Amino acid sequence: MFNLIYRYRGTAARHEAAPLREELARYLAHCHEQGATRGTLKAIAQMMLVVIEELDLKEKGRVSHKKIVAAANRWATRESRHYNIKQMTSSVEVVIAVTL
Repeated sequence: MFNLIYRYRGTAARHEAAPLREELARYLAHCHEQGATRGTLKAIAQMMLVVIEELDLKEKGRVSHKKIVAAANRWATRESRHYNIKQMTSSVEVVIAVTL
């Protein structure tokens, strides 16, 4: 699935090497079947990879709301790699919404 949405092999490989890759690929396939565009699939895959990494997920299971909020706050307050991004606090709500 990752090869279909990413043109750059390195990006596809990063997703293929991530924990829960089978679950993510299944979810992306479901979204694709529902009519999601390639751009939407890329956005979903990237955000889910952030969630997997920030929550340090290794296998399926339940995650507490408290842990989700803490991870979202860590991610949103991290040092931005992009020179033009000044504030990311609105991203907290996005990460929480995607995770729940």
